[in-house]
Amino acid sequence: MTRTLCALLTAMLLCGCQSIYRPQSGNEPFGYQDTRLSDTEYRISFESWRSGDRTRLRPLAEYRAAELGASLGYGWMQIVEADYVMREDAALGNDAAPITRGAGTSSGVVAEVTPGMGMRQMVYEVSLRVRYLHEQQDDAINLVTMLARPLP
Repeated sequence: MTRTLCALLTAMLLCGCQSIYRPQSGNEPFGYQDTRLSDTEYRISFESWRSGDRTRLRPLAEYRAAELGASLGYGWMQIVEADYVMREDAALGNDAAPITRGAGTSSGVVAEVTPGMGMRQMVYEVSLRVRYLHEQQDDAINLVTMLARPLP
């Protein structure tokens, strides 16, 4: 009986978990976003407000870049530029714009309440500028190899 109850409780908890690997929706700082820069270059950004996701953002952005490149018919990609940004943002559900933006690190989600301004939170973002290629070049990453790895 105890095993069954534990299994049921675990299943219920997992159903409530939200996967980080998904497109961004609305103004919620969570998930990936693709921006076309040219015929062969895109900016892939991945955001999360959960501090535990910070170490996963770059591998998730690389995976998304490989997924996008493969869907466009390319076999290789080069990461031209990579940026890590941490910013203080309005809490979820608040339509206010970010308050500050800057690079840095933190050891957890920091939230503060400012009278009349609502709750604030830290948002972590990795942004990659990626060039897609049909043939291998120096420092190029094979998209099939990247997509064969398990999702980070």
